[in-house]
Amino acid sequence: RQITLAGELDAGLGWLERSTTLSPSFAQGLYARGWTDTLAGRGSEGRESVDSAMRLSPFDPLLYAMRATKALSYIVGSDDLSASHWAEQAARCPGAHPLIAMIAVGAHTLSGEVERATYWASNIRDRRPDLSRVHFFQAFPFADESIRARMDRALLQHGF
Repeated sequence: RQITLAGELDAGLGWLERSTTLSPSFAQGLYARGWTDTLAGRGSEGRESVDSAMRLSPFDPLLYAMRATKALSYIVGSDDLSASHWAEQAARCPGAHPLIAMIAVGAHTLSGEVERATYWASNIRDRRPDLSRVHFFQAFPFADESIRARMDRALLQHGF
């Protein structure tokens, strides 16, 4: 996973595929694989992996991240209404950090739910007033420039 966190999505994916092939019930590996596929622009593959991770570990401490990955997978597939549903679920999970709330801002904006997006933008400013789009894209290095641009515009609309 460390390789993917450094932004080398395809290089890390081979290791994640190997780990989940060797241990198909490794929920964290499946989540990491789903996150990587999603950021690489393969939303349906990412959603399949993260759904498996959530089935295997429904009370996982990183459930917020799994749900956020599912939201991002829907953004990748341009299903913004589903994305907003899962982003809301992710942002409301225990332990969800402000970057997860930024996914909710983006997803709600893209789906036209401006009031919900404004709520999450205010929530972020209360918790981390310094948070910006730069932070978001460092944490979520989308390979597909068009997906990045959609999220960038959505976050920019709320002053990030």
